[in-house]
Amino acid sequence: KQPTGSAAPKRTPRFAHPMRISHGVWGEGIVLDSKIVDGSEIVEVNFNSVGLKRLDADLAKLEILE
Repeated sequence: KQPTGSAAPKRTPRFAHPMRISHGVWGEGIVLDSKIVDGSEIVEVNFNSVGLKRLDADLAKLEILE
């Protein structure tokens, strides 16, 4: 039995500035910021092709390049 009010395990971001990443549509970019919001990792990336995007890392299928 779970104790009442117990929090879910803390999640740590997988991505961090200045990681180079790749996205299937927008190509290569640099991670500017990453934080956990409501259990999801939200990543801000500056892509060479389209500029700044804010993505849910669980959905975006980002690949770390370095």
